[in-house]
Amino acid sequence: MPSGAEGSPDESQAAGGDLHAQLHRLKAELEGLITRAAPGLAEQGLAGAAHDAAQSARLGLDEMADQLRARVRAEPLAAVLIAAGIGFLLGRTAR
Repeated sequence: MPSGAEGSPDESQAAGGDLHAQLHRLKAELEGLITRAAPGLAEQGLAGAAHDAAQSARLGLDEMADQLRARVRAEPLAAVLIAAGIGFLLGRTAR
């Protein structure tokens, strides 16, 4: 099988980098939401629970990001095809 049949390393890195960037944006948005919600929660005595939930969410996102990076490295062709499919679908729905 030709080496180009599985996608170039640049395509794999681009797909992995794009997914990585999306996860970081999601993490930043979650932290922003928690920061804005914390004062209101503190008044209700729930700040500790909110902090614990935020910490748990951060850890979960970090773990998911690590798993995703490992999966992209293990199966770069699948990652590129999935990213292309998602891009195609988003492009079609944006019209």
